[in-house]
Amino acid sequence: MLLFIGLLVGVASCKKDGPAAKPEDVDYYTCTMHPSVRSQDPHGKCPICSMDLVPVLKKGAAGTNEASNTVPAKISEDDLPSEFTVPVGRQQQIGVTYAAVEKQPFRHTVRAAGTVASEKQRNGPAFWVWVQFFQDELPMLKTGLPVVITTSSYPGERFNGKISAVEPLINEVSRTGRVRVDVGNPDLKLRPGMYVDAELTMDMGEGVGVPVDAVLPTGLHNIVFIDRGGGKLEPRFVELGRKYGDFYEVKGGLKEGERVATSANFLIDAEARVQGALKSW
Repeated sequence: MLLFIGLLVGVASCKKDGPAAKPEDVDYYTCTMHPSVRSQDPHGKCPICSMDLVPVLKKGAAGTNEASNTVPAKISEDDLPSEFTVPVGRQQQIGVTYAAVEKQPFRHTVRAAGTVASEKQRNGPAFWVWVQFFQDELPMLKTGLPVVITTSSYPGERFNGKISAVEPLINEVSRTGRVRVDVGNPDLKLRPGMYVDAELTMDMGEGVGVPVDAVLPTGLHNIVFIDRGGGKLEPRFVELGRKYGDFYEVKGGLKEGERVATSANFLIDAEARVQGALKSW
């Protein structure tokens, strides 16, 4: 009998202290996009938008913020943003404008400098360009991608090439890697040692994008202000992906069709703090 009771206690202890147990300083889990959602499940997802829920600390508990481009690892209940009002007339005075969050194609353009190289072959000289790309750009580069080469020696002329090799080494000083671009040079205008510029544009697929001007970066969060109509605004923590031109890819916190403020964000932020709608950066 004692053995049986011990086993029951052990099972209960495992359930309480296992990886799915809610930490003692956490009151509940919520969605930054839909604060009305509350759950006791550490691995729960928002039933409205399917985003991962974030923990809300009990009042008086010390939170630990982790620098990221989304939301802090733990936020207190008092720090959750809330709706506030800036009258339409006041918005017009401070120059607030809006744009819709829309799905769109993403294209990423990379530019870099390089030098021309060549070697003699049986059928004549072969030319290529060694281009230095930053380490963050290298994962996007693959053999076969088209590259346009230009040089100040021939303004307005474009030489077409393709990536033929991506070296696996990184320059520890410049944090760049070398990429070989084989280039057509029928008129022998490109000469060994010549400095050139390289540009390639990549199709990065389609996704939901938010204008760069709509995002207020704070170090701990990226904040946008949602138009609720009639002068009502909602601060929202958003998760962003890469920047493509004038847009950020939206990873979480926004959905297609919502309207976001694209100007006067610092003035709107000041109004939000005065009204107590946004307390934590």
